[in-house]
Amino acid sequence: AAMAARRIARPVVAMTRAAMEVDERTFEPESLDELAAGSGELGTLARVFRKMAIEVQAREEHLEQQVRARTQELQEKNTLLEGARKRVESELEVARSLQAAILPQGMPQHPSYAGRATMVPARELGGDFYDFFPIGENKIGLVIADVSGKGVPAAFFMAISRTTLRVAARDFERPGDGLAAANDQICAQNPHEMFVTVFYGILDVVTGVLTYANGGHNAPALVRAASGAVEVLPRTGGVALGVMAGLPYAEASVTLAPGDTLFLYTDGISEAMDCDGQEFTEARLLTSLDEASRSSVDVVLSKVTDAVSAFVGPAEQSDDITCLVLRYIGPPAAASAAA
Repeated sequence: AAMAARRIARPVVAMTRAAMEVDERTFEPESLDELAAGSGELGTLARVFRKMAIEVQAREEHLEQQVRARTQELQEKNTLLEGARKRVESELEVARSLQAAILPQGMPQHPSYAGRATMVPARELGGDFYDFFPIGENKIGLVIADVSGKGVPAAFFMAISRTTLRVAARDFERPGDGLAAANDQICAQNPHEMFVTVFYGILDVVTGVLTYANGGHNAPALVRAASGAVEVLPRTGGVALGVMAGLPYAEASVTLAPGDTLFLYTDGISEAMDCDGQEFTEARLLTSLDEASRSSVDVVLSKVTDAVSAFVGPAEQSDDITCLVLRYIGPPAAASAAA
């Protein structure tokens, strides 16, 4: 009985051990040669099991080879992607520097006015822009604009819009005519149907009269030097540039007294959001301008941007932040005498 038990148990133990070795991936087909040589049912079972184990091992080795090959491919592609990412980041940084260089770094020195401007893009490249340029001897043009969208497309459209506006300002004396001409030109070369909101004003430094046209942009704020009151310039009902060709742009005017401060901005300030999704609002902006009449243009700009930063806190910047501050000092003769 003992001998019979051993004869029966030995093949079972061998098959069990072989199964464990297959699971542990240490199986050697030769270990079942003696058992597979038998003619009984256990021999048949051993031969079938050995063939199955060899096929399983072959499949596993094939799968491992495929995994190694795919892993190698992924590593190579990841290396290529990392190189491409670094190149894109480098190119975007260069583009950002070039975009910053396009915008005027400081207002031209003049006895009748002083000003500062800033643009902080939400991404590597922004769609906001500002501009100022002399018109003849006694006038200065002021522009602030916000292109629809963000990133690279908005940056390209921003460069086109700025150039178009500069050309229109050179060719037309009135801001409304300038915006109308720029709008027609932008509509003619706008395959992606983007648009740009624009405020364009011309300040006569002799009279202090600011004539302006607004193409769907935020209305600038005017801080009166005499009373410290903060006013919002009336809108002129214009539509953003690039929406439809052939539109007229109405004008309005306001007279600046010596010491008055004009604050132009984009909705990246008024619509800046905190972590709870609450907006900074135009009301908070006007409150931050309460003491603008008693502060330098540098302080006015810093106070507004600091107020926005404090409100937003750790929340991600949701839009480009752009503003321009202009202080009218007075007619050239009076300003020179005061200086």
